Parts: sequence; structure tokens; C-alpha cells
Amino acid sequence: FRQFNLEDASLGELLRCFLKHEKRMFYDLDFVPDNSSLGFSESEIIDKWNCLVHWRDPVYFTFSSDELEKGKKLEHVVGRIRQNDLEPGKMINQSLLTVLILLSEMPQVLLRLFLQKEFYKGKLIKVKLLRAGVWEKVVLDTLVPCYPLGKPILLKNKSSAIWASILEKAYAKLMKSYYNSNNQSLL
Repeated sequence: FRQFNLEDASLGELLRCFLKHEKRMFYDLDFVPDNSSLGFSESEIIDKWNCLVHWRDPVYFTFSSDELEKGKKLEHVVGRIRQNDLEPGKMINQSLLTVLILLSEMPQVLLRLFLQKEFYKGKLIKVKLLRAGVWEKVVLDTLVPCYPLGKPILLKNKSSAIWASILEKAYAKLMKSYYNSNNQSLL
């Protein structure tokens, strides 16, 4: 960000600089990884959750620094589907949690929600979700809301899999924010 004056920079210039710095290939401008996607202001987040939220790529909380240095890639992200692998976070959408618990008992059905089976840092993720009887394709970036330098702050897998965080983010994108998705019933 030192290449130009931040006050004079356009959003496009800032985004290009961020993408270059982060070595990202995709950034979802329709569901920007910031407090607006959560549906809360920063002060509301601090009041409710007593922490800040950092949007992190799953490779940083899935692998150790040694594994990252060796260039390990997170592949087959949905291939590790296990029952009892879900852990609710700061906002609990009981309907979504119930659906994902049921889907974890049917891995072959859950796998069909992911339109790609491999996941790499900085690339897009494509999933499909059923809303009002219509299948909708959702394209996402790989950033999920996390504790500062930690794991996901919302729904997460207890194992190193990240399918729950990705599906929760896809549903939140359809509902325009995590807050809105928390107040919608799936059943």
C-alpha cells in the first residue's frame, strides 16, 4: 500500500494493490469481506463478540506454518466430511446447523453442492444451494470471518475441513449478510 497516497487512491487502485499484495486471483466484490457482509458495524461486533473480525484464507488456519512453507495446497476440501464435525460460532443459525448436520451424514449429497472439488488459496469457489425450490449457483472468494490470527468466528468444522464455513458463507451471500442469514429459516 506504500505505492501511492491512500487518500487519493480509487477503490480499483486499492483493490489491485491488495490483490497483488495478497497474491489473490479472485476477490468477490458482491460479498466484500468486511463488516458489511457480517451485517454489523465494527462497534456492534466488539460489543456483541468482544473481538475484532479478520477475514482470512483457510490455508492460514488449516495448515501449520511449516506446511505452508513447503507449499502444501488445500485440496479436496470437501473430501473430509465427518459426522459430529460441526462447531457453532458466535451467531448460530439453528436451521442451517441442522441442515448441515443432516448433510454430513450423507457425504455424497453434500459433495454435489460443491461445483469444484479442489480449493486453492486466492481462487474462487463455486457451490450451489437450493432456495425457494430453485438451485442457485454461488461464486465466492476464499476469505472467511475469523478471530484475529485465528480460526473461523462463525460456523466451523472441528477437523481441518472447511466445507461448513464455505457453505455458511454461500448462504450468507444469498441472504446479503451473515446477520440476515441468521434470521432466515431453511426448514
